[in-house]
Amino acid sequence: MIEKSIREQIIALMKREVVPAVGCTEPMAVALCVSRATEALGCKPEKITVLLSANILKNAMGVGIPGTGMIGLCPYRQERIPA
Repeated sequence: MIEKSIREQIIALMKREVVPAVGCTEPMAVALCVSRATEALGCKPEKITVLLSANILKNAMGVGIPGTGMIGLCPYRQERIPA
């Protein structure tokens, strides 16, 4: 669990910096989940498998990511997972 003072600092930062999205947020949502999972693991993973809904994948594939010069998600391999 995060210490109360650190949690309060994070909340204050978020209130100050987070604004409504004006574009496609799916790539950032995936990046945030992967970042948190990496933090929980405690080391850099050798491989990451991300399961996405068709809608998230569709929205994330071709959008620009501001400030990076990168476009969307770049999957090495897409697999269908049985429902």
